[in-house]
Amino acid sequence: FFFFKQKTAYEMQRGLVGSEMCIRVRFINMEKKEALEAPRVFIPTKSILTVAHKSTSGEAGTENFCVQFDPDDRYFAVGSSDGCVHIYNALTGKRNILMDPHPLPKMAVTCLKWRPRTSEAKSSILVSVSANGYLSYWHSSTGKCITTIKDANDSELYCLDYKKDGTVLAVGGRDNEVKIIDDNTKSQISSLKVMGDINMGHTNRVFAIKFTQDPNVIVSGGWDNVVYLWDIRETKSIGYFFGPHICGNSIDVKDDIMVTGSYSNKDCLQLWSISQKKLIETIRWNPGEEGDYEHGFLYAASFDKIAGANHYIAAGGAGKNELKTVSYTHLTLPTIPLVQIQWVAETYKKK
Repeated sequence: FFFFKQKTAYEMQRGLVGSEMCIRVRFINMEKKEALEAPRVFIPTKSILTVAHKSTSGEAGTENFCVQFDPDDRYFAVGSSDGCVHIYNALTGKRNILMDPHPLPKMAVTCLKWRPRTSEAKSSILVSVSANGYLSYWHSSTGKCITTIKDANDSELYCLDYKKDGTVLAVGGRDNEVKIIDDNTKSQISSLKVMGDINMGHTNRVFAIKFTQDPNVIVSGGWDNVVYLWDIRETKSIGYFFGPHICGNSIDVKDDIMVTGSYSNKDCLQLWSISQKKLIETIRWNPGEEGDYEHGFLYAASFDKIAGANHYIAAGGAGKNELKTVSYTHLTLPTIPLVQIQWVAETYKKK
């Protein structure tokens, strides 16, 4: 996993909060959950694994805002504060390709996604969104920009995600809306937003979007402390999860479980059941250190890409520049998803 802190425009203007993360160790075992009667908090008890630093990649004078591995995990793309996208070799850590947005305004690249590999489309296409309001398609092997799309509302863009078949993508940003884009025509299909008393929607910036296991349903979250469920066919909200304060790429979905990472020192890492629209677990970030109000404040949270019953969650935050990894087992029952959880790693701020 690679995680880079995403700053808000407010932080950039005032030079707030660094983005470096390194690694140290602490791990826990969790008791097995017997029944899902109410959300519970799990506490770490035992160290079990060590994570070691492998390599550091980056360019002098720039800050990294987002990162994505390609489908084969051979390369990873990094979006930086200078408006460029950098492609690095995952084995060597060396840069292979520089993608320069010239002549577009050079503002921070806030999110990256590789187009899903299908029988009709290759996976060499990388898509980025930026604070300049442009969605850009890149050919990753040559570094050339294929096309750009300017946001209809001239809004800063902060997040995007692809439908699994690569036909549609969703983007979100400063204007509180989620836009659905046709990948073939490169045009906007619809906008998911508040519509008077008819449709609920975001009332503040949107920083994270994710398609669920239902290809027509997405989740989105931002500064308004609500994660919304949307049906892109009906262009309306079909549910919500109240609580998560999302400030970066800190929503992910695996099967029926959603993980959220909140920019908060309380209840910052949580698991939710999408089908039941309810909280499953709150994972305590710094057990035994409840009086330490600098911990947490998450900007990133993600599941692993491994199929099967054993999964991992990685989450990173700006409170103490920590990265932690959670190991958990999803036990599938007819109506109640049960989860066994244990911490496996955390990171620390470089001294």
